[in-house]
Amino acid sequence: MRTDKLDILAAEVSPQPVRPGEELLVKVSVANYDDTTTTNIILDVENQFPLILRFSEKEYGVKSISNNSFRIDRISSNGNVEINYNFLIDPKARTGTYHVTFRLSDGNDIFVTRTISIKVEGTPAIALMNSSFSQSGISPGDSFFLNTTVASVGSGNAKNIRITLLLDDVPSLVAVKDNTAFIHTLDAGEEEQITFELSLGKDAEITSYNIPVSIIAVDDTENLDISSVETIGFDAKGRAKLDIANIKNDPTMPEKGKELTQMIRIENVGEGEARSVKVSILDLDVSGTKEAFIGKLDANDDAPATFSFIPRKSGDQEYTALIEYEDDFGKHSIEHKLTMGVKGSSPYQILLGIIVLSVVIFGAFSLKKRFKKETEE
Repeated sequence: MRTDKLDILAAEVSPQPVRPGEELLVKVSVANYDDTTTTNIILDVENQFPLILRFSEKEYGVKSISNNSFRIDRISSNGNVEINYNFLIDPKARTGTYHVTFRLSDGNDIFVTRTISIKVEGTPAIALMNSSFSQSGISPGDSFFLNTTVASVGSGNAKNIRITLLLDDVPSLVAVKDNTAFIHTLDAGEEEQITFELSLGKDAEITSYNIPVSIIAVDDTENLDISSVETIGFDAKGRAKLDIANIKNDPTMPEKGKELTQMIRIENVGEGEARSVKVSILDLDVSGTKEAFIGKLDANDDAPATFSFIPRKSGDQEYTALIEYEDDFGKHSIEHKLTMGVKGSSPYQILLGIIVLSVVIFGAFSLKKRFKKETEE
């Protein structure tokens, strides 16, 4: 038997390229170019990932030794024998060129080895991962950055990848520069980070926002289009800002030793709701109420904090109004330095007081003396 006259030919490989999860037909022709008949030839196939041998179809005169091995009883001179192999491409396979190897032998010595290349074209898929914003709290009027990772999570390579923020569907949100990012290519398993600069309008609502993101790409062959839409969301938070609108005293001129009602009107000039609003008066020598609880103040709303106290001393007195509140960003406190003028008792009032007291004492003494005289009589 002249083994140099034997060869292995790939009669058919289809489809090419083949995709993961698809079936592949490899038709092999064992040819005898000698003028004599060849007998008892063994054909072995060696398949590796991602090719999974499912079954084979053999001609008459070919006997199965195992799933991967066949014995060819005879090949006539200048004749050939064909065997069909059916493979399944592993669904986890990625884009690449793989190989299946065939060998002819007499059971001991190998005569011919042929490797057939199989091109696998994976199915690409693009996903957005680890999306985040440059700041934890976004409120109306803020500019911020959206960061996201574009990942090739499919089995194939992707190219001409275009990521677009569909901002027409999101009121008050605009791109500071561009709403589209372009990536030339991402092989399976690769990723790349992209960044968009955005701005939320000053008049935007305090609510949840969902940004639709369009993903468009093609595979290596440019025969498969990839298109999907994902959503990245954030909550717009309200930032309250409290201030003193005005202060009113009743009576208008506070007086030492006399009760005073003071009303400090608090206004919210921010865009968010203020909660648990409390106003305290510090460093003022008075007796009476020094704290007032307002509660909630909506944006552009105001409410009075009312105190009732008695000044203990006269003159210009410096004191502090402490405003405490909460908003979507946490707890806050603001101090305002204030001055209140307190007048003392006038000399005329003091003299009048002495006269009144004297009259009371004299009247009491006269009454006591009269009562004693009447008792003696």
